[in-house]
Amino acid sequence: GGGGALRSGSRMLAANDTASEEEGGGGDEDDEEMIPVGFGDKVKIKEEDFNTAVNDYIQNHKDEVKSTVTAIAWGGLFVAIATGVFLYGEIRLVLVTRESDALVVAGKPEGEELTKRKEEAGKQRLYMLFGCGGVMFVALVATLLRVCTLISHLLATMKFEFTGCVSLVILGSLTFTVLWFMFLSGLCWCCTRPWTAAVLIVLSLLGNAAVETEEEASVVVWLVFASLVGWVWYTFGDQLADEKPKRDPEQQTLLP
Repeated sequence: GGGGALRSGSRMLAANDTASEEEGGGGDEDDEEMIPVGFGDKVKIKEEDFNTAVNDYIQNHKDEVKSTVTAIAWGGLFVAIATGVFLYGEIRLVLVTRESDALVVAGKPEGEELTKRKEEAGKQRLYMLFGCGGVMFVALVATLLRVCTLISHLLATMKFEFTGCVSLVILGSLTFTVLWFMFLSGLCWCCTRPWTAAVLIVLSLLGNAAVETEEEASVVVWLVFASLVGWVWYTFGDQLADEKPKRDPEQQTLLP
């Protein structure tokens, strides 16, 4: 399990392009100088040399590989917990909002008890959003730093120096946390506030497209753009899209 993760992770971070025997590769060169590589750089290396280096590293650093796999498991657990708690808060607010909407459509007063529950659900959802977002971000940073360090050590055995590990991990963790919560929130609100949900889902898909470019500039641009769109929608959303419920005289008898 650890070997497969290490092998696939090394290819991802170094963006490996394997070279054939005729093309030649870095594996047969005796040059001891470290070759700096960054995320997305194309590295030419023979498939055989790469697999040998990975297997040798795993055999000689079993404890490090095991500890990294353990860190991945713990990180995944915290990410799952943060996701679950965030969904609980979001769905709870959606249900209270739908209950309030039903009263508006039926022309019934909301009542003090429902108003209080809606305010409490809104506050708790805000706490869960930032709390779970913080937990997920920290868990991802801690986990990916371990993975990035391990892969950097592996690449060093092949005379490659992986650069930008910390900035890559921080930016990647922040981006994943933001777009993941955007996507989940959009799914939760799709039947209650469809226009808001559409904005969230589209922004999350654009964020995923920015990540796929493997360019840090694209990700930073998306973060700025998403923040701007979020502010505009929060400030002027009611004017841009009328999605709040309206009284329907035909449904007045549906609720007591």
